[in-house]
Amino acid sequence: MLGLIRYIHLNPVRADMVSDPIDYPLSSHAAYAGHVQPPFWLTVDWCLGQFGKTESAARAAYLHFMGQATEEELLEQFRHGSKEGRILGNENFIKDVLTQNSETVSTDVTIKQLVDVVAHAYHISPLEMTSASRSRHLAEARAMTALIGMDHCDYLLSNFAQYFNRDMPSMSKLVKAIRARLTKSRVMHEKMEHINNQITTIRKA
Repeated sequence: MLGLIRYIHLNPVRADMVSDPIDYPLSSHAAYAGHVQPPFWLTVDWCLGQFGKTESAARAAYLHFMGQATEEELLEQFRHGSKEGRILGNENFIKDVLTQNSETVSTDVTIKQLVDVVAHAYHISPLEMTSASRSRHLAEARAMTALIGMDHCDYLLSNFAQYFNRDMPSMSKLVKAIRARLTKSRVMHEKMEHINNQITTIRKA
């Protein structure tokens, strides 16, 4: 059920109608994220209840699930909560709760295949993608990989942070930046379309 909700909320992104699901006015994503008040006919409590015991923690976990909140932001909610309450327990318990809010990813395109495609599009080697280099070109390629992986292959941001050996806040910032640039750069948008076409070819093989 949770995977279906994410799939539906990311449909406008896949259709190139918006670069961020929060910008699509006909989606309930903004209500789940707490940006707008849910209309009377929409009940978000059940879904959010699958992510956490308090409203603030649940929303943070939901955004993490959608690839829009970092692990550190989520942990902060679990540690301190807010006016809705807090979860009691030590650091290990908190991290166990965080793990329980993650899911096993099932996809027909591996991260390695995705990295290979993006590396080819950026004229670099897959090995460079996993190197310690912080060059702007490599950072953009990693962010593009994570963005497409989350939006089109049902991966989580944490999967790419682990694969590239990068911290979650840095990966989150890069992905948000590239989402913004995609709305302004035709060249980058065309590059993403080319990569998506290659991914489609892999799926059909």
